[in-house]
Amino acid sequence: MSAQETLVVGQVLNIADKSPIENVNVYFKNTNIGVKTSDEGYFMVRTTGNETTVVFSCVGYVRKEIKVKSGQSVGMQVEMREENTMLQEVFVVPGANPAQGSLLKNSAAAASSAASLGSNGAFPEAMAPRRPKCCDMTNSAFLRYLIASSAFANWAEAGKA
Repeated sequence: MSAQETLVVGQVLNIADKSPIENVNVYFKNTNIGVKTSDEGYFMVRTTGNETTVVFSCVGYVRKEIKVKSGQSVGMQVEMREENTMLQEVFVVPGANPAQGSLLKNSAAAASSAASLGSNGAFPEAMAPRRPKCCDMTNSAFLRYLIASSAFANWAEAGKA
């Protein structure tokens, strides 16, 4: 006897303005079977197991779980609500990036590093510090959420005073 396939297809939308939400994690609960939504919010996820709960999660939105019947194909339009959370405190430490570590730990390292710089004092291409692509804040959904939130607006207004 072969297992029947459960197929779930659909689109994830913002409940407030019905705009599609991209990069939503869509997966069967308690498994590693899942996908991310497309730029237009579409997804398709399938399993041959007995999983019956599909989870939708995305930074800035309230997580949602939907039950489906095992062995059936289901189409759905999922609406997610934005999660309004207020940051209590933000600490900014200039000159330090814990993700990269310290390039210059002591004066001997400083002299050694200075000697390895190019003639114009810049890092050679192979040594140039790089930020991992996953940390590129220009494409971050979280940054877009933060800028759109009232917390950011209040902070920006306070900075003008």
